[in-house]
Amino acid sequence: MMISLNRNIDQLKKIISSDILINESMRDHTSFRIGGPADIFIIPNSVEDLINVVHYSRDNDLPLYTIGKGTNLLVSDRGIRGIVVKIGGVLDHLELFEDKLRVSAGAHLPSLSRFAARNGLSGLEFGIGIPGTVGER
Repeated sequence: MMISLNRNIDQLKKIISSDILINESMRDHTSFRIGGPADIFIIPNSVEDLINVVHYSRDNDLPLYTIGKGTNLLVSDRGIRGIVVKIGGVLDHLELFEDKLRVSAGAHLPSLSRFAARNGLSGLEFGIGIPGTVGER
């Protein structure tokens, strides 16, 4: 897979400005501090980079995994084949529109809960103690 890996990295560098890490240890990105390497690991610095990575993975039939902050995530010591995109803590935009929220998938759930409360909105109180992100599953 090394030749294919190098070709994919070269191609990704042409379409995104985010850093691309090779064989990144997942133990550094999970709350349980376990897990082997991800072939390709990207923390996008923009929504455009995220979109480009998603399109690239689909067009090239590469497995794509998204993670938030890595809470409650167990990764095998064998690691993850394909591309891992970490959106937690980076794509974490919060906006208020009258009585509605627009929230990026990387938003930390406790931060969202506090933001809603500060702006007089209820219904997200449950999230104050959950360490994940909005888009994490």
